[in-house]
Amino acid sequence: MSPLLSIIIPNYNGISFLHTCLESVRAQISTDCEVIIVDDGSTDDSVKLIQKEFLEELESGKFKLIRTNNSGPGAARNIGIKAAQGDYIGFLDSDDFILPGYIENVDLVKKVDI
Repeated sequence: MSPLLSIIIPNYNGISFLHTCLESVRAQISTDCEVIIVDDGSTDDSVKLIQKEFLEELESGKFKLIRTNNSGPGAARNIGIKAAQGDYIGFLDSDDFILPGYIENVDLVKKVDI
């Protein structure tokens, strides 16, 4: 069964904020959510942080990590959209976080093919 919601998080050298971002999402996702982190060619330790601190989510498939060459946030979002399996898509930047209750109260907009 595919997830209802795909949350796409592009990241480029966001190590200073990334843990807070991913923790805020981890606290709220359920079995009908997937999180797609698109690392856009980071040169910091962002990928190591994701692989270490969120290993359980990566192994379970709740989080997916896609690594690509640096092409900018728009290209990273498009890569995430193409990988998304959910009926709905949400975006979050790696330097942002979501407040408790956000996911359960978000208005969902149907995904379209690009």
